[in-house]
Amino acid sequence: GDQQTIHNHKSWGFTGILYVEYDPTVHTPTCFVAPWQDPRSDTTSLAYPSNVKEGTIFISPSYTLHFVHPNQVRKHRTIISFDLLPKLPDHQSVD
Repeated sequence: GDQQTIHNHKSWGFTGILYVEYDPTVHTPTCFVAPWQDPRSDTTSLAYPSNVKEGTIFISPSYTLHFVHPNQVRKHRTIISFDLLPKLPDHQSVD
């Protein structure tokens, strides 16, 4: 099924994730990867948002690593992602 491998969007700004077609009984939400190791177990922490439903939107820093597991059912899962890049003053431009 459809999936998205681990990635981020940019080193600055924000990324939005909108769940358009999503059935929490058969689909898994976007998984976010913590940007640090858990000091107790020395492992990477993964976070799955709870209570995701159609219309849910998440906004996170664009550098946050995230991915979506393969869709294991025939039912469509539609997620739209977008970037919010604020206009910076000329002296702070990243271009």
